[in-house]
Amino acid sequence: MAGKRSSEAERELPVAVGKDSMPILMPVKSHFFVKWLHAGHYQAAADIECNSCERFWTLKHIKKHMYSRGGHGKVIANMKTPVGYIAYHARRDERLINVRNLVILPEYRRQKLASLLIDELLKKTEWYDRITMCVRESNYPAHKFLAACRFKAVGVKRDYFQDEFPEGVETEDGYFFERWVKA
Repeated sequence: MAGKRSSEAERELPVAVGKDSMPILMPVKSHFFVKWLHAGHYQAAADIECNSCERFWTLKHIKKHMYSRGGHGKVIANMKTPVGYIAYHARRDERLINVRNLVILPEYRRQKLASLLIDELLKKTEWYDRITMCVRESNYPAHKFLAACRFKAVGVKRDYFQDEFPEGVETEDGYFFERWVKA
């Protein structure tokens, strides 16, 4: 048997009831597991990116992050199929975790899977005092999610995101969020 899974969440779908009060659907349980993001998951993470948003990390970006000093990641999977991931830099000298990317496939959103990935980072509080993340100004769902996870908006980074298109480069401000994990 492989190593012990670090985190598991169960979700039960509601049962539909017909006119005669008989269940139409049986309850279904799905298991999600959080695992380390490793080379075997890089292509799956790139596929998740491609299917999740219009501005995405490519396989090249994911590899560059993971091979950089302090680059780490976790993947969340429904049994064996990855449905989301988080990429972050751990900076022990600054006692900081900086989330670089957090993506969940659209059909798996609003099931608290991103929260499970954030919870994995919160388990590292013996080494780190805070978690930071910068998100696009236009990414309102991420702003709401981070606020629900007790992150505070602490600043704006002007023209932080730069997207290259054949017509030129577009920039967008980044909103800087922070959560202290120790009092």
